[in-house]
Amino acid sequence: MGILKNLLKTANELYNASSNQQLGEYVGDKISNIVNKYDGTTEEEFEAQKEQMLEQIREELNSDIFDDEYCLALIDRWVDEYALSEYDQMLASFYKYRTWENVFYSAFEERRQKYQDLSDEEREALDEKVEEANAQCLKWIEAAIDHLDEENFDFWICALLTAKAERLHWIGGYNRKNEHVEAVRLAIQALPFALDENGKERAKASITGKVVRDVDFVVRMGGYGINGETPNALIQRRKEDWAFKYDEKSSREENEEMMELCAMGLSEEVERELYDKNNLDWFSNRPYHDRQFIFTVRDLDHIGGCYDETDNIKYVFPLDELPGEITFPVGHPLPNTLYYAHPLRPMYLPFENAQLMLFYEKVHEMCRLFQCLGATQINARCLKGNKISQEIITSSDFNVSGGYKVINVSGGINGKRTMSGNSESRDEMQLNQSFSPQKAPYCPDDLLWAKEDPELRSLIQQRLEGGLLEFTKKVSSYETSNLSQNQLNDVKAAFQSLMSNVSANYSTSSDTTFSQTTETEWEISVQFKPLDEFSNYVSPKELKAKADARKGDLIVEVSKFCYVEGRGIVILDTLHADVKVGEEVIVCTNDNEFDSSIEGIVMFFKMLDRGESGDDAGLILRGVTETNIRCGTKIYKKRGDTFSDDEETVQKNESTQQSCVELCSLTPEEEKYREEILFCIEDNGVITDDDRKYLERKRKKFGLSESRAKEIEQQVVPFLNEDEKEYLETFKELTSSGTLTDRVKRLLERERESLHISKERAEEIERLASME
Repeated sequence: MGILKNLLKTANELYNASSNQQLGEYVGDKISNIVNKYDGTTEEEFEAQKEQMLEQIREELNSDIFDDEYCLALIDRWVDEYALSEYDQMLASFYKYRTWENVFYSAFEERRQKYQDLSDEEREALDEKVEEANAQCLKWIEAAIDHLDEENFDFWICALLTAKAERLHWIGGYNRKNEHVEAVRLAIQALPFALDENGKERAKASITGKVVRDVDFVVRMGGYGINGETPNALIQRRKEDWAFKYDEKSSREENEEMMELCAMGLSEEVERELYDKNNLDWFSNRPYHDRQFIFTVRDLDHIGGCYDETDNIKYVFPLDELPGEITFPVGHPLPNTLYYAHPLRPMYLPFENAQLMLFYEKVHEMCRLFQCLGATQINARCLKGNKISQEIITSSDFNVSGGYKVINVSGGINGKRTMSGNSESRDEMQLNQSFSPQKAPYCPDDLLWAKEDPELRSLIQQRLEGGLLEFTKKVSSYETSNLSQNQLNDVKAAFQSLMSNVSANYSTSSDTTFSQTTETEWEISVQFKPLDEFSNYVSPKELKAKADARKGDLIVEVSKFCYVEGRGIVILDTLHADVKVGEEVIVCTNDNEFDSSIEGIVMFFKMLDRGESGDDAGLILRGVTETNIRCGTKIYKKRGDTFSDDEETVQKNESTQQSCVELCSLTPEEEKYREEILFCIEDNGVITDDDRKYLERKRKKFGLSESRAKEIEQQVVPFLNEDEKEYLETFKELTSSGTLTDRVKRLLERERESLHISKERAEEIERLASME
């Protein structure tokens, strides 16, 4: 009786392998039951009955009419009657996972399809069912993994790890990012064991995050639960999602309600995407120690098995799956490279020279700060490590743009250098520079390192308010990178392990990634020109007082804003003061303020020339976009502006003409004419002579008067305000030679920022200039 011998042999092996007496009793009882039931059967008959019941379980799992309780009971029965080996236990656990997976998707789909018809209690019950099913899925996947042995490991491990990754991705959702990270790491482990293309695609889907099932769209998120888009691209998409367009078929009240909804949606989305530091969809918002290092591979086909078990290098990215908001130096990113996170901006530097790049950037910013504060003498002395470089210390006379080659910091400096920097010794251990400052001392508004350094913050205050004349500071590369030797050793071991996985030719002896990790330390001293020798110096307190004195009555404190097609950003709020079109205003955010003017006042979906305190109105402001205002931004009248009778009459006539044109309500013929205008300007933003002839024929065909056609055209064709005209002229002058150099680009960017023009609007203006 062959089956009895095999059963006794299995029992003896399990018993001898365990020191637990209860395990032996359990195995003995189980075998006794099986022997009593199958005594007299052949081994072949036993295996046939076992496979027949397995086939019944598979059919039940794939049945259109699925009964989870019956299926689980069937699996338990199969375990009691047939499961003898670790493989059998693994198989049973896998089928229990499949059962609960069916329960999960059934409840999930029911909730999705019936969402509008469900009560809160029914939704909550389905949510609990989904949560419970997913938890059971994870439980039985882990049980199956525990029962894997050497004989079936290679065949099953990819399917089980991928299944676990998919369940963790669902738990991660949009808030619990640790589950996303673990899911990607599991999928990376699974990928090398994939047996076919289907297995590879499932594992890759968990790595990229494209894991949405049974729907015709995929939310584009990185596998780690991060945004794959740039912030500007994402905000543009949000703006389009929440764009308001007047619906002629709806009542005014319904349009107002929809506009309010769109405004709330856009305001909340912009706040979340740009300003919420707890929004972990952005990689740069995650804890610094978690994202301090990243490793890149060429693509998904090279990522299999590439993970660090020690978690020193937590994130491994294919080059086309990098977070959307992070940047790299020129020429990067490259595959099979270790990158180090800049501590103060969403940028990653090649680790090989990251410490020096950060060190040089901080030194450069310090020296630029000293010049802006009125330095007459800057002395630098090398205490250890890399020698002093004049290139790092020196700032250009008019527009600082530099740092360490690839690190750009821009801004004006304070006066002119009267003696170029020179090295006092051949080994470049010391550098002295002299200056003759003319411009009043000030603090640049784009500092990074100084904001995080208490000593430099104190220097700024003492210099501008107390007249500080001398200052000395030591700067170390260890301080800027904040890496200990123990951490370096751990990361080095992790990096070498990753490189061995992705490159068969990798050699630790020729690798230079960790060759520049010794400390560099410089001492920098500065002497300042006395404040009383600057005829135009104004203290920070006086500057603030003057700035506050420019602000008149508060018009609104922004609580929401809406994007209206054809109009741009409209601020929706109750007015706290009387306003009129053309009035100059000051826009004040938490950390910035700029001048603007009122270009439009919207009430009852009509453009008006003025609004009164207490009105619920929409304001269209010059230069205001969704990215330079936020909830809490305050709009003030600009004090001291007066209008002559003639000026006010002209403005009133112009705005009265506009008031005849409703914001979005056009007749069908007018809408067709508007579409023809959009067609004419879609390439270059202007209406050519040929376009004008074409539009004139369309105007007559649609039965529109010349004045009405002009009103519609004024709504559609880009209008340049004074600042935009100034930018246009600057662009023409700087590009008159026909060459757009890097320096010209930097000057144009500086001009754009000073005029508070968005990048998108600047591009439109440049296209207009190129067509003239």
